Amino acid sequence: MGRNKKGDYSKDEFDAFSPGIRQGNNGWRRKRKERIVNQPPAKLNVDVHGLIFAVLAVVFVVYPLAQWAFGI
Repeated sequence: MGRNKKGDYSKDEFDAFSPGIRQGNNGWRRKRKERIVNQPPAKLNVDVHGLIFAVLAVVFVVYPLAQWAFGI
């Protein structure tokens, strides 16, 4: 019963249903989805330590000096 079977369908039995089997591709199999290739995000050259230093300098130095200068 299972002798000499390769796992594919015989050509004469399924020729009328799917002509793709004659060309070598199995018409019964589902096609694999194409992989979506996302490009990596552009690298931003941000100096994080410099940014934190600038924010802290404004909060603890510039703002108090401005309050003192304007007399608030």
